[in-house]
Amino acid sequence: MVNLRRLRGGALGTLLVGGVINMAVASERPAGLLLTWQQDPTSTMTIDWHIDPERGHAASPTLRFAQAGTDTWSQREAKQIAFPYSDRVVYRIELTDLAADTDYYFHVGDFDRRYMFRTMPRTLDQPLVFATAGDTRHANDWTRLMRHVLDEHDPAFVVWAWGKAFYGNRPEGFLERWHQWFEVAKDALVDDEGRVRPVVGSISSQEVRSSAGVEHVNDSWRDEQAPFFYRLWAYPGQPGYGVLDFGTYLSLVSLDTETNPIEGEQYRWLETTLADRRDVQHVIPHYYLAAFPSDRDYYEPNREVRENWVPLFERNGIRLAIEESDMTYKRTPPIRNGRPDPRGVMYVGSGSWGAGGRAKHDPDVTWYLQASAPSYHCVVVTLDGEDESFIVVDMHGQKVDAYPDENMASLGLGTADAFVEQIASLLGEAAPAERRAGAMLLEAFSNAYDADRPADREAFLQQMLAWYDDESQDVRLRSAAYQVLLMHADDVEQRGALLSRGMNDASARIRAHALTVREADLSSVTGRLLLQTLGEARMLEMRERAFVAATNRPSPAFPDQQAADAFEKVDAFELPVEDWAFKTDPWRIGHLKAWHEAEVDESGWMSAELQTHWHHFLDTSYQGVGWYRRVIDVPTMSPYDAVGLQFDGVEENAWVWIDGHYVGQHNLGPVGWNVPFQFDVTRLITPGQSHQITIRVMNQRSVGGVWDSVRLQTYRQSEASE
Repeated sequence: MVNLRRLRGGALGTLLVGGVINMAVASERPAGLLLTWQQDPTSTMTIDWHIDPERGHAASPTLRFAQAGTDTWSQREAKQIAFPYSDRVVYRIELTDLAADTDYYFHVGDFDRRYMFRTMPRTLDQPLVFATAGDTRHANDWTRLMRHVLDEHDPAFVVWAWGKAFYGNRPEGFLERWHQWFEVAKDALVDDEGRVRPVVGSISSQEVRSSAGVEHVNDSWRDEQAPFFYRLWAYPGQPGYGVLDFGTYLSLVSLDTETNPIEGEQYRWLETTLADRRDVQHVIPHYYLAAFPSDRDYYEPNREVRENWVPLFERNGIRLAIEESDMTYKRTPPIRNGRPDPRGVMYVGSGSWGAGGRAKHDPDVTWYLQASAPSYHCVVVTLDGEDESFIVVDMHGQKVDAYPDENMASLGLGTADAFVEQIASLLGEAAPAERRAGAMLLEAFSNAYDADRPADREAFLQQMLAWYDDESQDVRLRSAAYQVLLMHADDVEQRGALLSRGMNDASARIRAHALTVREADLSSVTGRLLLQTLGEARMLEMRERAFVAATNRPSPAFPDQQAADAFEKVDAFELPVEDWAFKTDPWRIGHLKAWHEAEVDESGWMSAELQTHWHHFLDTSYQGVGWYRRVIDVPTMSPYDAVGLQFDGVEENAWVWIDGHYVGQHNLGPVGWNVPFQFDVTRLITPGQSHQITIRVMNQRSVGGVWDSVRLQTYRQSEASE
């Protein structure tokens, strides 16, 4: 790479035009300078600069540029764009046919400041870093944060939801804020060597006059409603959404939640765009309105994004989505089918680069939040091969969050006292073999312990490995030793090798534990507890706790008590009683094996019936978890406004999916065995089509099963309500 410091005072530091030194260049910088891409980031660059006639800026549309390391300068003429409601002028030019992964110097107009940009690489041979956030506003505070990010993390580019200045119904009233924002940006996005970071933007609510009429949009309507965004931002341009492809390693998908319907044409475009990029290493959507908000209400207006775009993300293997509203930081666990799932999508962001401090939802009581903070912040993302990681910093450069957790590999022995407590818990297990295993672990630990020094970790773990390798040992001892080994794996690679062995172990107990740890998010509190728990009873309890936490959110009951009088029943279709597939789940891992998905191999499942307790077809008593599955042919029905899925009795708790989509839960504990419940499934059921129904049932005492009838019930609004 060219040493910019060395060249600063050299020949390239003097602007040459046609071989003659231009002594007439102005000493002042432009009123605004923004770089972005409209096409391939490896071979193009779009440059905007602003002039202010009130400062005497000359109207010069000329841009001069040269590849670093050469003395050959080229000249291009830019097109002129009017700055809305202002006397300022914007010049825009797109440079094409550039060399990949290469530095270029450039001068704009008659200004003497020399700038530099770098094209993106064609392949991801080295880690690529970019920064992202939203709601920069017009404040100067974000300059300090931007400078820290440039100095410490050296991002290749920035991804923003605009959120730059209030717009409202009087755009001219906020014009000075827009001027101020561009004044700040022209310096904040440029480092000490003159390198300008390109910005990839998406529209926010603050650039839009009004979203009324968004269902009847066209280019002229969008330009009228959001003139600053559509005229001052080259990408994505009309119709407000687009995709930038960085070779075959990254696709940034910019979406519009403000001036286009989330459904309809944009949905169809997104469906095709994601399907066409399934072979791209990293496909990252970014947009303003959060599907999983950190401050706003969960149901409105965010529901549309969850119901339309989120299923497309999941279907196409998206791993990271950037959400840029709410003015707080947030990180979700990976989410799939409406619950935390290691195979799902992580949603990160929520604005707050230059506007923050809003109240935030508490991650301890919000099922879809794993971290949040009401502070100014920037997310610095690193793409390294197939891996995606990030660190979050505030305006003082302090770390707010990181993923993966930098302490993930430090889940080990901890203090001797803490680990002894874990081992001692085995002594309280009901099974005698479990208690014997606990006693043997305590003895091995004490043999490696000296009062004057910590436990000899290596000797102790060698004993654990010997017991695990010895298949003649009792399975409870082998299982406890395996859990200890996983708990104290030194790094992710070592833990991965242990998990691979465990997944292929002859013992179902050990296979279940390996699957549990493999699928857990070990950066979360629940994931750590799953990793650090010893003993069958406590492990089953932790697995159930993790599952319940992942599904612990309000179920869509219909009609609710307040609206009951507004609806009347129309048709009822009782689900078939016979020919259900059934499988017990004694290790509580069916959800980790995706038994709730629409397509499941049921060859090892038994035939079962509803309207009876499961001991009648199991021919034995069983307490724990059981799964029911069946494809239902839904008949045609009279016109309706809503459909409910009604259960008259389940012993004791139930979780329901339709076609792999999570519907809801009935989780009252033992007292719920005879309490009817109903879910709103209007959006999931289509009369005249077939649908796959999955029911997970857990009982803690006595008998279990779906012991009463299940039906689909349609409703219409009553005439009085209408």
